[in-house]
Amino acid sequence: MTVTPAIDAKVLVVHASSKKEGRRRLSGLVKQNRRQTVAQLTAQYNAGPSASVSEHTVQRTLLDMGLCSRRPTCVPLLTKRHRQLRLQWAREHRDWTMDEWKRFAWSDESRFLIHHVDGRVRVRCLPGEQLLSSCTAGHTQAGGGGIMLWGTFSWAALGPVVVVE
Repeated sequence: MTVTPAIDAKVLVVHASSKKEGRRRLSGLVKQNRRQTVAQLTAQYNAGPSASVSEHTVQRTLLDMGLCSRRPTCVPLLTKRHRQLRLQWAREHRDWTMDEWKRFAWSDESRFLIHHVDGRVRVRCLPGEQLLSSCTAGHTQAGGGGIMLWGTFSWAALGPVVVVE
């Protein structure tokens, strides 16, 4: 049986169109809740009107779309009121001159850990490689120690660095 080129082209266009719609729908599901697992996304996708797909297909499509799983970026927890106050402060100071900024001082505090890493670290290893040194993370009892420091600076000078107990 032979198929004319026009029919072949039409089939490809229909397939490409449905693939594009499927990706758009999957992207929308991810944006509704970015913390869903591949299994949850697959179940939600398969509950819809389109053909059923496997978790592997969803995972592969997500990676192809650039939607890989990673730890969420840590940011300060800001309430709506905090954001309003920050915006108000920025608007009040946006027209400051260089001389006004020179009279301003900034401060911050940071915690430094000797051995412990904050957050979950992930590695990729094949079955049977879990105990390779490149696939393990050592730890010490009680965290291994650390220090909290506070410091300040301005246009004119650096302030002291203080150990925070």
